[in-house]
Amino acid sequence: MAGIIVVGAGISGLTAAYRLKKAGHQVTVLEAANHVGGRMITIHWNGWSIDPGAKFVTGGDKYLLEMVEELGLQDQLYQMFTEGVPTVILRNGSLHSVNFVSLSSYLRWTGVSLRARLAMFKLLPYLVGVGSKLKNMYRPDQIPGADTETYEEFFCKRINAEMFEYWAFPTFETYCSYSGGDISRKAFLALLIGYLNTKSLGLRAGIGALPEAIASRLDVRLGARVTRLDLEPASASARVTFLYKGRPETLTAERVVVAVPGHRVLELFPDPRPAWQAFFPKVNYAFTASIFQEVNEHFDPGVPGVMIPRPEQNYLCSVGLDQHQGEKTLLLLDTAVAAYDPLEAEASIVAKAKADTLKVFPQLKGKLGGTLVYHWPEKVPTYRPGYLEALAKFYADMQEDPVYFCGDYLTGLSTGAALYSGWDCADRLLAGL
Repeated sequence: MAGIIVVGAGISGLTAAYRLKKAGHQVTVLEAANHVGGRMITIHWNGWSIDPGAKFVTGGDKYLLEMVEELGLQDQLYQMFTEGVPTVILRNGSLHSVNFVSLSSYLRWTGVSLRARLAMFKLLPYLVGVGSKLKNMYRPDQIPGADTETYEEFFCKRINAEMFEYWAFPTFETYCSYSGGDISRKAFLALLIGYLNTKSLGLRAGIGALPEAIASRLDVRLGARVTRLDLEPASASARVTFLYKGRPETLTAERVVVAVPGHRVLELFPDPRPAWQAFFPKVNYAFTASIFQEVNEHFDPGVPGVMIPRPEQNYLCSVGLDQHQGEKTLLLLDTAVAAYDPLEAEASIVAKAKADTLKVFPQLKGKLGGTLVYHWPEKVPTYRPGYLEALAKFYADMQEDPVYFCGDYLTGLSTGAALYSGWDCADRLLAGL
């Protein structure tokens, strides 16, 4: 008997494994990839250290910050933005900057009309109403009320259509790769509340430093792709079949934690339980590509990045300043949701991305160097209308034991939410022993 097996070494699986080992259990982590961290990863390319997925944590992520302190990584934290929330959009070929924590800056913003700017005050009662009911920022499913309206429908009908097109949509497209229907009104408001008035914090060694520190304290087998999970009713255990170095292996475990993307859970079980069959088909993920573009000079545009609203009809939804290194600069380019095709040839993706970069910063003509395209088939979970209701129903009867579940699809799209999911999963498993 192999004790406890955790399937998946993303931040949720690693957190569950760490806390279970800390409680005195034998834990083995099986990870299909050749690295840990999932979306929370740091890679190295052309001398750059790059965070292609998650880029920051927030001051409100108390479970994650507790883990950072416990692992001795406090000196790695730094505040990413020191002057509020800068936002820049491209509209009609011009850049329009605003700092949302400054009322005077917001009222002077030329990116949208005065009517659109004033309409944002209509959002406040909705935020207060949801905020008063949101007891745990990682459990938006606990907010009462219907969940039938997309955030695009809500924003355009009740707030302002122009503000949706030139702020709400580009913001959630840039950070989450969401279309107008990928998140419901309730989830949208909960996400805004969760991140208002919280600091954005980075890790000096890269965001991957946290999962790597956790993994260093665990028994992790990389390149071990789990292909099947069989429940053993007679012994209240589970049999785990996986491929390791090209050969099939099988382990029997007292308990199994499944920490893979939610829409991939059912394919592991030949006979999934009814609650699993009802819930997991509702899990979906947004997908996109992050494009890292070298500039062959030290380039300082005077803004941290530019969001490109969809009425501008560009291939990219944003062009951001990622970092400097000597006389070179690295830009981060994000593809627009409607434009991105994961099957498109990489050369075509690069050509379109460079063309859009020059529309935003024409002064870079002739100065663009190497390009790295990083595809994300599962960037963040979507929260479409009805999903939070399905999630609440699943939480009420997860039909766990000997198999338990954790992942961002249960708690939220942030690194802190994913970590909390593993923390909470370990607590549920320990309570059932």
